[in-house]
Amino acid sequence: MDQIKPLNKIAVLKYAAFLIINLLLWQSTRASVISYTKSTDGVIFKLDKGLMNIRVCKADIIEVKYTIFDTFPEKNSLVIDNSWKQGVQFAVSGNKEQITITTSKLVIRVNKASNAITYLNKKGEVITAESAENKSMDKATIAGIDTYNCNTGFNSPADEALFGLGCHPEDTLSINYKGRNQQMLIKYMTGAIPVMLSTKGYGLLWDNYSASNFYGAEAGNTQYKYVSESGKMVDYYFFYGPGFDHIIDLYRTATGKAPMYPKWSFGLFQSQDKYTTQDEILSVKDGYRKNHIPVDAVVQDWYWWSPLPIGSHIMNHERYPDPKAMIDELHKANLHAMISIWPVFGSGT
Repeated sequence: MDQIKPLNKIAVLKYAAFLIINLLLWQSTRASVISYTKSTDGVIFKLDKGLMNIRVCKADIIEVKYTIFDTFPEKNSLVIDNSWKQGVQFAVSGNKEQITITTSKLVIRVNKASNAITYLNKKGEVITAESAENKSMDKATIAGIDTYNCNTGFNSPADEALFGLGCHPEDTLSINYKGRNQQMLIKYMTGAIPVMLSTKGYGLLWDNYSASNFYGAEAGNTQYKYVSESGKMVDYYFFYGPGFDHIIDLYRTATGKAPMYPKWSFGLFQSQDKYTTQDEILSVKDGYRKNHIPVDAVVQDWYWWSPLPIGSHIMNHERYPDPKAMIDELHKANLHAMISIWPVFGSGT
Protein backbone atom coordinates (compact mmCIF):
# COMPACT_ATOMS: atom_id res chain seq x y z
CA MET A 1 0.00 0.00 0.00
CA ASP A 2 2.92 2.36 0.72
CA GLN A 3 4.00 2.00 -2.93
CA ILE A 4 0.53 2.53 -4.35
CA LYS A 5 -0.26 5.77 -2.52
CA PRO A 6 2.56 7.81 -4.12
CA LEU A 7 1.48 6.56 -7.53
CA ASN A 8 -2.10 7.62 -6.86
CA LYS A 9 -0.90 11.03 -5.69
CA ILE A 10 1.13 11.49 -8.88
CA ALA A 11 -1.86 10.48 -10.97
CA VAL A 12 -4.08 12.96 -9.14
CA LEU A 13 -1.53 15.73 -9.59
CA LYS A 14 -1.23 14.98 -13.31
CA TYR A 15 -5.01 15.00 -13.69
CA ALA A 16 -5.28 18.29 -11.80
CA ALA A 17 -2.59 19.82 -14.00
CA PHE A 18 -4.46 18.58 -17.09
CA LEU A 19 -7.68 20.23 -15.92
CA ILE A 20 -5.90 23.51 -15.11
CA ILE A 21 -4.17 23.65 -18.50
CA ASN A 22 -7.41 22.93 -20.36
CA LEU A 23 -9.24 25.52 -18.30
CA LEU A 24 -6.59 28.11 -19.15
CA LEU A 25 -6.74 27.17 -22.83
CA TRP A 26 -10.53 27.41 -22.79
CA GLN A 27 -10.40 30.79 -21.11
CA SER A 28 -7.78 31.99 -23.59
CA THR A 29 -10.20 31.46 -26.46
CA ARG A 30 -12.89 33.56 -24.84
CA ALA A 31 -13.09 37.33 -25.16
CA SER A 32 -14.74 39.16 -22.28
CA VAL A 33 -16.36 42.58 -22.43
CA ILE A 34 -14.30 45.44 -21.04
CA SER A 35 -16.62 48.28 -22.04
CA TYR A 36 -19.43 49.11 -24.43
CA THR A 37 -20.70 52.20 -26.22
CA LYS A 38 -24.12 52.82 -27.73
CA SER A 39 -23.98 54.20 -31.27
CA THR A 40 -26.73 55.49 -33.54
CA ASP A 41 -27.38 52.02 -34.98
CA GLY A 42 -26.14 49.57 -32.36
CA VAL A 43 -23.57 48.86 -29.67
CA ILE A 44 -19.78 48.62 -29.99
CA PHE A 45 -18.05 46.37 -27.47
CA LYS A 46 -14.40 46.64 -26.50
CA LEU A 47 -13.20 43.15 -25.58
CA ASP A 48 -10.03 41.99 -23.92
CA LYS A 49 -9.34 40.24 -27.24
CA GLY A 50 -10.62 42.51 -30.00
CA LEU A 51 -13.91 44.21 -30.82
CA MET A 52 -17.55 43.28 -31.36
CA ASN A 53 -20.30 45.32 -32.96
CA ILE A 54 -24.00 44.51 -32.73
CA ARG A 55 -25.85 46.54 -35.35
CA VAL A 56 -29.62 46.92 -35.19
CA CYS A 57 -30.51 46.98 -38.89
CA LYS A 58 -34.22 46.54 -38.18
CA ALA A 59 -36.17 45.53 -35.13
CA ASP A 60 -35.88 41.92 -36.33
CA ILE A 61 -32.57 42.03 -38.28
CA ILE A 62 -29.30 42.08 -36.33
CA GLU A 63 -25.76 42.14 -37.74
CA VAL A 64 -22.91 40.84 -35.57
CA LYS A 65 -19.25 41.59 -36.29
CA TYR A 66 -16.30 40.31 -34.29
CA THR A 67 -12.58 40.76 -34.87
CA ILE A 68 -9.42 40.18 -32.87
CA PHE A 69 -7.93 43.37 -34.32
CA ASP A 70 -8.07 46.85 -32.82
CA THR A 71 -10.29 48.15 -35.62
CA PHE A 72 -12.87 46.56 -37.87
CA PRO A 73 -11.55 45.92 -41.39
CA GLU A 74 -13.16 47.90 -44.19
CA LYS A 75 -15.68 45.83 -46.11
CA ASN A 76 -18.11 46.43 -48.94
CA SER A 77 -20.45 43.48 -48.80
CA LEU A 78 -21.02 41.55 -52.01
CA VAL A 79 -24.28 40.19 -50.59
CA ILE A 80 -26.04 42.84 -48.52
CA ASP A 81 -27.81 45.41 -50.70
CA ASN A 82 -29.25 47.64 -48.00
CA SER A 83 -27.53 50.63 -46.39
CA TRP A 84 -29.94 50.56 -43.39
CA LYS A 85 -30.42 54.31 -43.44
CA GLN A 86 -33.75 54.17 -41.68
CA GLY A 87 -33.49 54.74 -37.95
CA VAL A 88 -34.47 51.96 -35.54
CA GLN A 89 -35.43 52.57 -31.93
CA PHE A 90 -33.64 50.38 -29.39
CA ALA A 91 -32.62 50.57 -25.75
CA VAL A 92 -29.43 49.45 -24.02
CA SER A 93 -28.99 48.48 -20.37
CA GLY A 94 -26.46 46.53 -18.38
CA ASN A 95 -25.61 44.90 -15.07
CA LYS A 96 -22.64 42.99 -13.66
CA GLU A 97 -23.29 39.93 -15.81
CA GLN A 98 -24.74 41.10 -19.12
CA ILE A 99 -25.63 43.90 -21.49
CA THR A 100 -29.15 43.93 -22.94
CA ILE A 101 -30.27 45.45 -26.23
CA THR A 102 -34.03 45.71 -26.68
CA THR A 103 -35.98 46.41 -29.88
CA SER A 104 -39.71 46.27 -30.51
CA LYS A 105 -39.36 42.60 -31.48
CA LEU A 106 -36.20 41.26 -29.84
CA VAL A 107 -34.19 41.13 -26.65
CA ILE A 108 -30.48 40.57 -27.21
CA ARG A 109 -28.31 39.69 -24.23
CA VAL A 110 -24.51 39.73 -24.26
CA ASN A 111 -22.64 37.76 -21.62
CA LYS A 112 -19.89 39.99 -20.26
CA ALA A 113 -17.59 37.09 -19.40
CA SER A 114 -17.66 35.42 -22.83
CA ASN A 115 -19.36 37.96 -25.21
CA ALA A 116 -21.76 35.14 -26.16
CA ILE A 117 -25.07 36.46 -27.51
CA THR A 118 -28.53 35.15 -26.62
CA TYR A 119 -31.55 36.10 -28.75
CA LEU A 120 -34.97 36.20 -27.06
CA ASN A 121 -38.46 37.19 -28.12
CA LYS A 122 -40.40 39.85 -26.24
CA LYS A 123 -41.90 37.15 -24.01
CA GLY A 124 -38.44 36.36 -22.74
CA GLU A 125 -38.28 33.01 -24.54
CA VAL A 126 -34.91 32.01 -25.99
CA ILE A 127 -34.92 31.90 -29.80
CA THR A 128 -31.30 30.81 -30.07
CA ALA A 129 -28.00 31.45 -28.33
CA GLU A 130 -24.36 31.40 -29.30
CA SER A 131 -22.44 28.59 -27.67
CA ALA A 132 -19.89 29.29 -24.95
CA GLU A 133 -17.11 29.34 -27.57
CA ASN A 134 -19.32 31.55 -29.80
CA LYS A 135 -17.10 33.63 -32.13
CA SER A 136 -13.40 33.06 -32.72
CA MET A 137 -10.58 33.62 -35.19
CA ASP A 138 -7.73 31.15 -35.54
CA LYS A 139 -4.49 31.69 -37.44
CA ALA A 140 -4.31 29.68 -40.66
CA THR A 141 -2.34 29.49 -43.88
CA ILE A 142 -4.45 29.08 -47.01
CA ALA A 143 -2.75 28.69 -50.41
CA GLY A 144 0.42 30.06 -48.87
CA ILE A 145 -1.30 33.16 -47.51
CA ASP A 146 -1.46 33.92 -43.78
CA THR A 147 -5.06 34.47 -42.76
CA TYR A 148 -7.62 33.47 -40.12
CA ASN A 149 -10.32 30.82 -39.86
CA CYS A 150 -13.55 32.57 -38.79
CA ASN A 151 -15.84 30.51 -36.54
CA THR A 152 -19.31 30.94 -35.07
CA GLY A 153 -21.08 28.44 -32.84
CA PHE A 154 -24.69 28.16 -31.65
CA ASN A 155 -26.58 25.97 -29.22
CA SER A 156 -29.07 23.65 -30.87
CA PRO A 157 -31.80 21.84 -28.92
CA ALA A 158 -32.81 18.30 -29.81
CA ASP A 159 -36.10 19.32 -31.45
CA GLU A 160 -34.55 21.90 -33.79
CA ALA A 161 -34.40 21.35 -37.56
CA LEU A 162 -32.03 23.32 -39.80
CA PHE A 163 -32.69 23.97 -43.49
CA GLY A 164 -31.17 25.91 -46.37
CA LEU A 165 -27.42 26.19 -47.13
CA GLY A 166 -27.98 26.16 -50.89
CA CYS A 167 -28.25 23.39 -53.47
CA HIS A 168 -26.23 20.18 -53.08
CA PRO A 169 -27.61 17.68 -55.63
CA GLU A 170 -24.76 15.21 -55.12
CA ASP A 171 -25.64 15.03 -51.43
CA THR A 172 -28.14 12.23 -50.81
CA LEU A 173 -28.53 12.91 -47.09
CA SER A 174 -31.43 14.64 -45.36
CA ILE A 175 -32.27 18.24 -46.22
CA ASN A 176 -32.33 18.76 -42.44
CA TYR A 177 -28.76 19.66 -41.48
CA LYS A 178 -29.33 19.05 -37.79
CA GLY A 179 -26.85 16.35 -36.77
CA ARG A 180 -24.74 16.34 -39.95
CA ASN A 181 -22.07 18.32 -41.78
CA GLN A 182 -22.03 20.11 -45.12
CA GLN A 183 -19.13 21.43 -47.15
CA MET A 184 -19.93 24.94 -48.35
CA LEU A 185 -18.25 25.46 -51.73
CA ILE A 186 -19.27 26.71 -55.14
CA LYS A 187 -18.19 23.89 -57.42
CA TYR A 188 -19.49 21.55 -60.11
CA MET A 189 -23.05 20.40 -59.35
CA THR A 190 -23.34 22.49 -56.17
CA GLY A 191 -24.52 25.95 -55.26
CA ALA A 192 -23.61 26.67 -51.65
CA ILE A 193 -25.51 29.60 -50.12
CA PRO A 194 -24.52 30.54 -46.54
CA VAL A 195 -28.09 31.08 -45.36
CA MET A 196 -29.87 28.83 -42.88
CA LEU A 197 -33.43 28.66 -41.53
CA SER A 198 -34.33 27.12 -38.19
CA THR A 199 -37.65 25.70 -37.03
CA LYS A 200 -37.03 27.72 -33.87
CA GLY A 201 -38.08 30.77 -35.86
CA TYR A 202 -34.86 32.41 -36.98
CA GLY A 203 -32.47 32.58 -39.91
CA LEU A 204 -28.74 33.23 -40.23
CA LEU A 205 -26.66 34.62 -43.08
CA TRP A 206 -22.86 34.35 -42.89
CA ASP A 207 -21.33 37.20 -44.93
CA ASN A 208 -18.08 35.45 -45.85
CA TYR A 209 -17.16 34.30 -49.36
CA SER A 210 -14.31 31.87 -48.66
CA ALA A 211 -14.62 28.09 -48.66
CA SER A 212 -16.55 27.14 -45.54
CA ASN A 213 -17.93 24.18 -43.62
CA PHE A 214 -21.11 23.70 -41.63
CA TYR A 215 -20.85 21.29 -38.70
CA GLY A 216 -24.28 20.26 -37.47
CA ALA A 217 -23.49 17.73 -34.76
CA GLU A 218 -21.13 19.49 -32.39
CA ALA A 219 -20.95 18.75 -28.64
CA GLY A 220 -23.01 15.59 -28.84
CA ASN A 221 -25.45 17.13 -31.34
CA THR A 222 -26.32 19.98 -28.97
CA GLN A 223 -24.54 22.66 -31.01
CA TYR A 224 -23.63 23.58 -34.58
CA LYS A 225 -20.90 25.79 -35.97
CA TYR A 226 -19.97 27.52 -39.21
CA VAL A 227 -16.29 27.81 -40.13
CA SER A 228 -14.97 29.95 -42.99
CA GLU A 229 -11.38 29.22 -43.89
CA SER A 230 -10.35 32.82 -44.48
CA GLY A 231 -11.36 36.22 -43.17
CA LYS A 232 -10.44 39.21 -41.02
CA MET A 233 -13.62 39.17 -38.98
CA VAL A 234 -16.71 37.18 -38.16
CA ASP A 235 -19.73 38.77 -39.84
CA TYR A 236 -23.24 37.31 -39.71
CA TYR A 237 -26.87 38.44 -39.82
CA PHE A 238 -29.68 37.20 -37.58
CA PHE A 239 -33.27 37.26 -38.89
CA TYR A 240 -36.24 36.73 -36.58
CA GLY A 241 -39.46 35.35 -38.06
CA PRO A 242 -40.77 33.40 -36.39
CA GLY A 243 -42.44 32.19 -39.61
CA PHE A 244 -40.35 31.04 -42.58
CA ASP A 245 -42.14 33.46 -44.92
CA HIS A 246 -41.11 36.41 -42.79
CA ILE A 247 -37.52 35.15 -42.43
CA ILE A 248 -37.25 34.95 -46.23
CA ASP A 249 -38.81 38.40 -46.52
CA LEU A 250 -36.12 39.77 -44.18
CA TYR A 251 -33.45 38.00 -46.24
CA ARG A 252 -34.82 39.77 -49.33
CA THR A 253 -34.86 43.06 -47.41
CA ALA A 254 -31.16 42.59 -46.66
CA THR A 255 -29.95 41.27 -50.00
CA GLY A 256 -32.38 42.84 -52.48
CA LYS A 257 -35.65 41.73 -53.96
CA ALA A 258 -35.29 39.50 -57.00
CA PRO A 259 -37.54 40.53 -59.90
CA MET A 260 -40.19 38.16 -61.21
CA TYR A 261 -38.92 36.03 -64.09
CA PRO A 262 -40.57 36.56 -67.50
CA LYS A 263 -43.56 34.37 -68.29
CA TRP A 264 -41.71 32.21 -70.85
CA SER A 265 -39.20 31.09 -68.22
CA PHE A 266 -41.95 29.17 -66.44
CA GLY A 267 -42.49 27.00 -69.52
CA LEU A 268 -40.75 23.84 -70.72
CA PHE A 269 -36.97 23.87 -71.18
CA GLN A 270 -35.75 21.20 -73.59
CA SER A 271 -32.29 19.92 -72.76
CA GLN A 272 -30.29 16.74 -72.94
CA ASP A 273 -26.71 15.65 -72.26
CA LYS A 274 -25.62 17.69 -75.30
CA TYR A 275 -26.52 18.69 -78.81
CA THR A 276 -23.66 18.35 -81.27
CA THR A 277 -24.69 20.44 -84.28
CA GLN A 278 -26.66 23.48 -85.33
CA ASP A 279 -28.91 21.27 -87.47
CA GLU A 280 -29.70 19.04 -84.48
CA ILE A 281 -30.88 21.98 -82.41
CA LEU A 282 -33.10 23.27 -85.21
CA SER A 283 -34.54 19.78 -85.69
CA VAL A 284 -35.57 19.77 -82.04
CA LYS A 285 -37.38 23.05 -82.62
CA ASP A 286 -39.11 21.62 -85.69
CA GLY A 287 -40.14 18.44 -83.87
CA TYR A 288 -41.88 20.32 -81.08
CA ARG A 289 -43.61 22.86 -83.29
CA LYS A 290 -44.80 20.34 -85.97
CA ASN A 291 -46.25 18.14 -83.23
CA HIS A 292 -47.86 21.12 -81.48
CA ILE A 293 -46.04 20.42 -78.21
CA PRO A 294 -45.40 23.62 -76.21
CA VAL A 295 -41.78 24.43 -75.48
CA ASP A 296 -40.20 27.76 -74.54
CA ALA A 297 -36.43 27.22 -74.50
CA VAL A 298 -33.77 24.93 -75.96
CA VAL A 299 -30.56 24.43 -73.97
CA GLN A 300 -27.20 23.87 -75.61
CA ASP A 301 -25.08 22.09 -73.03
CA TRP A 302 -21.41 21.12 -73.29
CA TYR A 303 -19.31 19.98 -76.27
CA TRP A 304 -20.06 22.95 -78.53
CA TRP A 305 -16.39 24.05 -78.29
CA SER A 306 -14.79 20.69 -79.26
CA PRO A 307 -12.11 20.04 -80.55
CA LEU A 308 -10.93 23.20 -78.78
CA PRO A 309 -10.42 22.69 -75.02
CA ILE A 310 -13.08 23.44 -72.45
CA GLY A 311 -13.03 27.13 -71.55
CA SER A 312 -12.36 28.27 -75.14
CA HIS A 313 -15.84 29.77 -75.53
CA ILE A 314 -15.70 29.46 -79.32
CA MET A 315 -18.36 27.38 -81.06
CA ASN A 316 -16.99 24.83 -83.51
CA HIS A 317 -17.50 26.41 -86.96
CA GLU A 318 -17.99 23.11 -88.79
CA ARG A 319 -20.79 21.96 -86.52
CA TYR A 320 -22.22 25.43 -85.83
CA PRO A 321 -21.59 27.34 -89.08
CA ASP A 322 -23.81 30.34 -88.21
CA PRO A 323 -24.81 30.61 -84.53
CA LYS A 324 -26.62 33.92 -85.08
CA ALA A 325 -28.79 32.42 -87.82
CA MET A 326 -29.54 29.47 -85.53
CA ILE A 327 -30.71 31.80 -82.73
CA ASP A 328 -32.75 33.83 -85.21
CA GLU A 329 -34.55 30.67 -86.35
CA LEU A 330 -35.38 29.78 -82.75
CA HIS A 331 -36.71 33.28 -82.11
CA LYS A 332 -38.90 33.12 -85.23
CA ALA A 333 -40.50 30.02 -83.73
CA ASN A 334 -41.05 31.87 -80.42
CA LEU A 335 -38.30 29.87 -78.72
CA HIS A 336 -35.54 31.15 -76.46
CA ALA A 337 -32.00 29.84 -76.53
CA MET A 338 -29.85 29.03 -73.53
CA ILE A 339 -26.22 27.93 -73.50
CA SER A 340 -24.18 26.34 -70.73
CA ILE A 341 -20.96 28.33 -70.91
CA TRP A 342 -18.80 26.22 -68.56
CA PRO A 343 -16.76 29.16 -67.20
CA VAL A 344 -13.48 27.39 -66.49
CA PHE A 345 -9.84 28.14 -67.30
CA GLY A 346 -9.08 24.98 -69.22
CA SER A 347 -5.60 23.90 -70.24
CA GLY A 348 -4.69 25.42 -73.59
CA THR A 349 -7.14 28.34 -73.48
